[in-house]
Amino acid sequence: MSMTMVNNGHKVLAKSVFNEDFHLAWGQTPEEFDTTGWKSGETPPTEDTEATSLLGEIGRRISTFKSYVTEDPNGTIVANNSTWSQSTEPTRHIYLQFKFEASDASDKVIRQVGLFQGSVKKDT
Repeated sequence: MSMTMVNNGHKVLAKSVFNEDFHLAWGQTPEEFDTTGWKSGETPPTEDTEATSLLGEIGRRISTFKSYVTEDPNGTIVANNSTWSQSTEPTRHIYLQFKFEASDASDKVIRQVGLFQGSVKKDT
């Protein structure tokens, strides 16, 4: 049996999480990941689906802006080779912005990024 979620189902999900805080975390991979021989194009190491942080988390920021958006050829938001416009009505898409400073982990190699909800900002 297969299941397909229709657009209205995605919209219901977006509405259910829209008022929550979203955090974007970034990090390095632990040293042992550098020695596994994992190469580009190969399947990456398995992630823990119960994780509440990244393996080598460096920092975490709360979203500074969020909006429902709709795909719009005349839109001013560009993401994933598409243009989008903000919507005052709930849609199945949520656009999030995060602010990072130039000094945030400027001496680190970022290899992990994660979107978290229901968490707190990690100071760097």
